[in-house]
Amino acid sequence: MGMQQWPQGTLIDFLSPQARAALISAGSQQDFQPGQHLVREGERSTGVYLLLSGCAKVTGNTIDGKLVTIDIRVAGDLVGEFAAFDGGPRSSTVTAATSVAVRFISQPEFRRLLDAHPNVARATSQSMTTKLRSSTSRWVDTSVGSAEVRLARLLAYLSDRYGIPSPEGLLINVPLSQGEIADLIGASQPSVQRAFAYLRHRAAVRTRYRRQLIADQELLRRIADLRDAEMQVRAARS
Repeated sequence: MGMQQWPQGTLIDFLSPQARAALISAGSQQDFQPGQHLVREGERSTGVYLLLSGCAKVTGNTIDGKLVTIDIRVAGDLVGEFAAFDGGPRSSTVTAATSVAVRFISQPEFRRLLDAHPNVARATSQSMTTKLRSSTSRWVDTSVGSAEVRLARLLAYLSDRYGIPSPEGLLINVPLSQGEIADLIGASQPSVQRAFAYLRHRAAVRTRYRRQLIADQELLRRIADLRDAEMQVRAARS
């Protein structure tokens, strides 16, 4: 995997080649099938999982018992590092959305790795900071604006991190249902359906089963940033 291109912002993306090799060789190989949990919210476990391939979803339970999608994790991401540092219970559930290959690293081995490789320790801190900043930024982005604007912001974020070039545009290769997208942007499923219909009508997005294709990135960003003339008119009328 030395020549693999890792998504921007993931832990492995921050590492030097030597530190990357040390991390990928640590622990033991494990595989998860779609629907299997890597970690469960509230459980007392402290090992970390380095995703080598596939995609996992981060979910949590609201105070009224509703399960909501909080974020996603892809190849290059580390899962479970908070519990590895503070020994606390898992703060969320992480579930394989596709077939996922990981390196499972126990807490003692992970701590030894951080001591032996300062670059891994710095990168882990940077990765955790990036996650927190990203979560804060997306919370702000999805707290204001119409469903169309919030959806455009989410799709722009996903395309930046996980987009794969294709002849038709940029494919977001992350399997998300409309219900999960609704959780991520804080909207109802009917609102998400209408927002997708609007973006398709503007030819900014094409949808496939659990996949989205960004056909016009510039238009999508204009809608997300409220710089699009039609969106400004719609906002003024609302």
